[in-house]
Amino acid sequence: MEVLVVVLITGIMTGMVVFSLGRNELENPDKQLQRLAGLTEHWCQRSILEGRSLGIRITETGYDFWVPDSLGEGDNDSDQSFWQSVADEPAFAPHQWADSLRVSLLLQGQQSPLDTDQPQVICFASSELTPFALNLRLPGESPANLQGELNGRLQITARDN
Repeated sequence: MEVLVVVLITGIMTGMVVFSLGRNELENPDKQLQRLAGLTEHWCQRSILEGRSLGIRITETGYDFWVPDSLGEGDNDSDQSFWQSVADEPAFAPHQWADSLRVSLLLQGQQSPLDTDQPQVICFASSELTPFALNLRLPGESPANLQGELNGRLQITARDN
């Protein structure tokens, strides 16, 4: 019963994060990172609740959320079958960046390719998170940054306007 209450509260909070952004704010890197940070927080809490790792993939065009494939969960030899994209949950369905936003991702201090078909950021059931730094910028403007730390903490550094 307690788990159901937590899942319900998490769902309500996720909905509030998703609907707090208006259509006219799609080109605002700060707002986009706030949305991603809120969803990431809830995704990582879900990982702890479910007792399994969950993933987030960042691409040049957007981001999406991934769960382990039940068939591949114990099979470390097959990375291709290990993850499945979540498409049936509206809050965690794929999200698109505005076309004008430029994206870069550092994983553990190294530039990460954005054309991957697997998640780069993993929320572990132990409440740890793959360390990352995500940079969003509009051409000619200063960047906004979202930084994820190993201990699961997320920090947004807003643009200097």
